Amino acid sequence: MARRRLEAAMNILTLCLVVVVAYMLVRPGSGPVGRWYATKKAERAQAKILAADWDSSLTRSGHLLFAGELAQDSGPDKVDLVVFSDYQCPYCRQLARTLNEMDSTGGAPAVRWRHWALGSHPSARVAAIGAICAEQVGEFHRMHDYLLSTEEWYAGATVELLERNAGIADAAGFNDCIESGIAEEVLARDEEDVERMRMAGTPTVLSRKRMHTGSLEREEISRLVASN
Repeated sequence: MARRRLEAAMNILTLCLVVVVAYMLVRPGSGPVGRWYATKKAERAQAKILAADWDSSLTRSGHLLFAGELAQDSGPDKVDLVVFSDYQCPYCRQLARTLNEMDSTGGAPAVRWRHWALGSHPSARVAAIGAICAEQVGEFHRMHDYLLSTEEWYAGATVELLERNAGIADAAGFNDCIESGIAEEVLARDEEDVERMRMAGTPTVLSRKRMHTGSLEREEISRLVASN
């Protein structure tokens, strides 16, 4: 009788240990299985948002880079990636260099370049406004390349300084854009998408199905494009 009681007690103890271990594994937010499940759930939700917004908003704004002969108003099916970038962000600069290297060998994806000026970078918003207004007068690349290749504008940048140093030819059109408030409207739309997508930092790179935060190497960019 005593032996049976001991065996029953051991069985109960074993069952309790199994339950505790199982709970520790699947506990939401802390257990490894729970964390894995939460991550996969978040990825599925994110993919649904990306799929829903890719055609309607994410690819309808921003300058189209590395697109060869494609027109700037090309549809979402022509866009491989969307990048939200801050011109003072070092990781954004690194990503831009990698994309330029890919473009030099004819292998860069078509990218919509959009703006997310972080509050921690004092000149980033002025830079984004400068890039948007340069795009309005057909000189985006001139401003974009200047902002990514120099740091002289980091301290105390003004749109007048950027226009002059970047060598914008249509200064009158550029200034008209600044005064019109168009650039602020574009930034507001970009920031709305940043908030809706719950982006965590710059650069944020989007494909139709995935979102990545941080710079990427060539192989990683290719894999992200392939996920489309």
